[in-house]
Amino acid sequence: MTADQAWCAVLAAGQGARFGGGKLSADLAGRPLLRWAVDTALAAGLERVLVVLGAEAEDLRALLPSDPRLEVLVNPRHQEGMGTSLAVAARRARESGAEVLAVLLGDQPLVAPATVAAVAQAACTAPSGAAAATAGAQRGHPVAFTRRHFAELAKLEGDQGGRALLGRLGQGVALLPAAQASLVDVDRPADLERVRALLAPAGPGLGLALGLEGPGLWAMAGSGGKTSLLYALAGELHGQGRPVILTTSTRIYPPPVGVAPQTWLLGQETPEIAQLEQRLAPGQPLCLAQGRQADGKLQGLAPAQLAALLTVPGLWVFCEADGAAGRPLKGWASHEPALVGRERGLIVVAGASGLGRPLGQRWVHRPEMFAKASGLGPGQAVTPMALARVLGGADGPLRGLAAGARAMALINQAESAPPALLRELGAALEGQGRWDAVLRASLRLGWWRGCG
Repeated sequence: MTADQAWCAVLAAGQGARFGGGKLSADLAGRPLLRWAVDTALAAGLERVLVVLGAEAEDLRALLPSDPRLEVLVNPRHQEGMGTSLAVAARRARESGAEVLAVLLGDQPLVAPATVAAVAQAACTAPSGAAAATAGAQRGHPVAFTRRHFAELAKLEGDQGGRALLGRLGQGVALLPAAQASLVDVDRPADLERVRALLAPAGPGLGLALGLEGPGLWAMAGSGGKTSLLYALAGELHGQGRPVILTTSTRIYPPPVGVAPQTWLLGQETPEIAQLEQRLAPGQPLCLAQGRQADGKLQGLAPAQLAALLTVPGLWVFCEADGAAGRPLKGWASHEPALVGRERGLIVVAGASGLGRPLGQRWVHRPEMFAKASGLGPGQAVTPMALARVLGGADGPLRGLAAGARAMALINQAESAPPALLRELGAALEGQGRWDAVLRASLRLGWWRGCG
């Protein structure tokens, strides 16, 4: 299967009677509920996304993104049940030469794009020509069918959808493991509230001050306190009842047992969702790595392993993405930081104890890179303006950050620098227009505030 042969149908024609009306337009973390499923389908990388509307069709159409891959179909028989909506999508896919059709429900906000793509691919290779997501004994959407089933799906009536067909195919249906929460659909207001709690941003504390808007992959780079920040955020989010993973894309020392009681060494394997949920079940932060090196450091995860973590709804993943050899400041080599392109944001840390110090190995990791980015020569004092040029410049840590991801600067060790220098540094960073948040902090003393 290639992406230009695979389609996805988002079924969104129901009236939402159990919700009390207005379900698919209800707000969820700043987006209408329907947009979550549609955005997921588009992000799965398939050729076309069919959105089947019925009740409130025109109002819902106005909520959809502008994307050439998106096509809206209206089911005039939507009141007869979901089967008629799937039939509308199957007929369109059959007429247009699609080879496989994945099916997602419009009230399923927590499905990962990778799950949609994997289910579509699995249907193509399964002898039955069908696949479904599963969590334990529960089977649910997304499901997918190859072209051989389109004629039967196009004749569906009532509210059965593809359930009867999947039942007849029995053991031949390929089952793709998915996170339990991802199979949840929103039927009632209470369901939406549970999903909102899962996706909520960080509560009061350092995470809120940084603007951590919700679960996902948050990377940390820089010097002078990355590991302290990793531990602080893990403890804070764990204290708010959130599932937390600590990891690295490079190398780190194992966290203390008091921070993460369990370290899971994966080797080269991609973590299975069921095992991951089981290890997170005790409610303590979990550390993940590939293995342990001779010097005691943990080897970081590969991009595919990190991507697998992002299929678990509500999971906060904090990832250390470079090293600084214990110095308060650093310059960045061309391969740093080790980002994977899926980050929600990058927190760049710098140690204020390096301000005013001579540029050299004692205070700066990779001083030659720092000199190139800052314009300083060896031995010259590091000024706030020079440090700002390194942090926000073209050779700095933001160069590999994906479009739309948040950029945050945390100037740690603030107790060791004159306030006037910190204010000058903060003003320089804010003046660059590249940062979503700029904080000064003393993680050792447990405080943080804006740089103004």
